[in-house]
Amino acid sequence: MNSPLAFADLRILATSDVHMHLTSWDALHQRHEEGRGFDILVSALLRARSTAKGACILLDNGDSLQGTPVGTHCAAHPNKAGHPWPDILNALDYDAVGLGNHDFDFGVPFLERIVRYTNAPTLCASFSQGGVDGVAPSVILTRDVTLSDGKTRSIKIGVTSVLPPQTAIWNQRFLAGLIEFDDGVPAAQRAVVDLQENGADIVVMLCHSGLGTRQAADDENFGVSLAHEVEGVDALVLGHTHQRFPSVDGRTDLNGIPAVMSGYAAEALGQIDLSLGWTESGWHTAGHNAKLLTPRDGDVPAPSIGALTESAVKQTEAELDRTLANTNAGLHTYFGMLMSGPSDALVARTMMDVIKEQVAGSDLADLPLLASVAPVTMGGVSGPGNYVDIPPGPVQARHIAMLTPFSNAIWALVLTGAELIQWVERASVFFGPACGGNGRLVNPDVPSFNFDMLHGLKADIDPFRPAMFDASGQVINPNARRVRRLSYGDAPIDENAKFLVAMTSFRGAGGGNFPGITKHTQVVRTNHDLCEAVHRSVARGTISPDHCPTVWGFVTERPTRVFIETSPHAKAHLDEIAAFEPQLIKENEAGFLEVSVLI
Repeated sequence: MNSPLAFADLRILATSDVHMHLTSWDALHQRHEEGRGFDILVSALLRARSTAKGACILLDNGDSLQGTPVGTHCAAHPNKAGHPWPDILNALDYDAVGLGNHDFDFGVPFLERIVRYTNAPTLCASFSQGGVDGVAPSVILTRDVTLSDGKTRSIKIGVTSVLPPQTAIWNQRFLAGLIEFDDGVPAAQRAVVDLQENGADIVVMLCHSGLGTRQAADDENFGVSLAHEVEGVDALVLGHTHQRFPSVDGRTDLNGIPAVMSGYAAEALGQIDLSLGWTESGWHTAGHNAKLLTPRDGDVPAPSIGALTESAVKQTEAELDRTLANTNAGLHTYFGMLMSGPSDALVARTMMDVIKEQVAGSDLADLPLLASVAPVTMGGVSGPGNYVDIPPGPVQARHIAMLTPFSNAIWALVLTGAELIQWVERASVFFGPACGGNGRLVNPDVPSFNFDMLHGLKADIDPFRPAMFDASGQVINPNARRVRRLSYGDAPIDENAKFLVAMTSFRGAGGGNFPGITKHTQVVRTNHDLCEAVHRSVARGTISPDHCPTVWGFVTERPTRVFIETSPHAKAHLDEIAAFEPQLIKENEAGFLEVSVLI
């Protein structure tokens, strides 16, 4: 390569995984979210754009449309609420927008409506079948830049976008028979070649996927694999897993490609600065720097964003304030890692009622009916505020939204007893691989929404034994057994017996990679939305959570102390876990309360 004749600068700014956290005001919990909210992040965005030495482009990496009740309300009432997200994109002059898996959560017609109202091109190069009207695989942005020799030249910036192929599984209820997605790496390879053939000087990859490993080319998180296997990428924007990159280890690139991943809920903005060298043969990247920007002390919410979101927020709050029923005792999810609770039982009962009505009069009505439920709202990467706490008294629509934060229909599968044992083994990877001896009980790599326990059965689990599955649901130790006993009634489950298991459409379509789900599995599909069904269930009267025994428990070879992380508000409820002999440790840097328990 010839030595550059001159240099120019390009700044790439990128948001990702905003998840409808458009303001720092949390309408669901009625509180301000410290360090989150697009209206606060805008100050950092405008500073970064105004201080760019050369050209600057602004991109979004998807998963913007789902994640808060404001998003759910706007999707359910498109004519009433409008939608503030395309208004924000337009007001800030975004240059291109990629799609994430959750952007399909409300169906294709809704997504097409958002695309029509968004001025910036919306991108996705992952389609292998079907597509979304108005969405292109890539775009070339042309910018004039001033070089170090004082001359002005044009540069063609290719931008493309890929997402996890599992999106078709997770949203099967909307996409089945219409849309399929290719694996991430080959989709990216094709898009880069196409951009280069059409004259792109450099390529920016919007990759709505986490880091993963080099061996995970066809998996959900393929960022590292893409960086090593796809030639021609000059900058990489990651997302999906809500992590941050660059992180504390100091790396700013993947295989020499500068990369950013900006966390979750508008916590940070990704910034990649490219130094571009101009030679007689064209442009190339001569240097780079990547970092994350966060709001500064003193930054205040941008009034312009407040004006664009005010109507939707007010309408959402009015809806959330509705009283549906009353409860004579509190319901919370502070100790969902130690036992199932009344909130899980409420969701289970709702799903079973829907399925019972759906299969009435069919042969399936004769099968034992169960429900697979996970404590979805329980800390994790969403932080110590991510718990449900419904005090005695009125049960409002906001409380049900906390219990059912994702858009899901209610489905059911026919599974055998043997498959259900495997099901609980898959769920029990939620516990740490080496949690004994004062270690952490919960595996931090496993989200609570994959900790499905079976209501209608009783599971005895030894979390100190090796796990059969890894965090992604792949079998790593086929002879491992954490499930000591799975009982139906008073007897061990019959491995040959068949059961009808109610669950979310996400799980029934294969989300989380649970065993027993194949193309031959008998599936009962309904269009009943889970959140709306729970609304109807609680509206029938008073919720009485007093008699709600746990559907799983620990059976270990000897009592062992471990620690759990929960909300600091759990201090007021420690009497509920007296059997675990709780001892307070500390409130850690992340804001979680650490409690030592004996299991």
